[in-house]
Amino acid sequence: MPKRELLSATGIPAIYKRFHERITYILGFGRELRGKYVSAIGAVGMASGKKHLGKLLALREFQTNVQDYLFFRTGIPRKLKAGDVTHQLEGLSDRLEAAILSSAGLPLSARIRAKTDDFIIRKFMLEKNPDNVYDFTIRQWKEKKLM
Repeated sequence: MPKRELLSATGIPAIYKRFHERITYILGFGRELRGKYVSAIGAVGMASGKKHLGKLLALREFQTNVQDYLFFRTGIPRKLKAGDVTHQLEGLSDRLEAAILSSAGLPLSARIRAKTDDFIIRKFMLEKNPDNVYDFTIRQWKEKKLM
C-alpha cells in the first residue's frame, strides 16, 4: 500500500510544516539560509494560494536569494505528471545553476532587512542576555562576525 502524505490543517505537508516551525527559531537556522540560492516548486489541486505558497516555500523571510518559483495546479480529477512539466523544471534548474555560478548577491532591500533584523536581535535580546540564556548564540554570532 502506498504511503500517504499527512497534511496539516493549512494543506501544507506535515513534514514541511514541522521543518518550517523548527527553522523559524529567530536566532538559529534561519540565519544560515541568508543569501542562499533558492528555487521553489509549489502545487495544489484546484485551490489558489500561489503567492502565499511561494513565500512559504522560498523561505523569503530569511532573506534567501530567490531565483524562481514554479506553481502548478494539478487539477481534480485531472492529474498533472512530471513529464508534462519537464521543460519548465529543466529551465528552473538551469536558472538556479546560472545564478549560483554568477554569485549574484542579495537585493538591497533584503540586505537592509537582514541588517535591521540583526540590529533588533542584538539590541533587544543578546545584549540583555537574561540569566546567560544566549551565551552559545552570542559565541556563534561572534565567530561568524555577526556581532
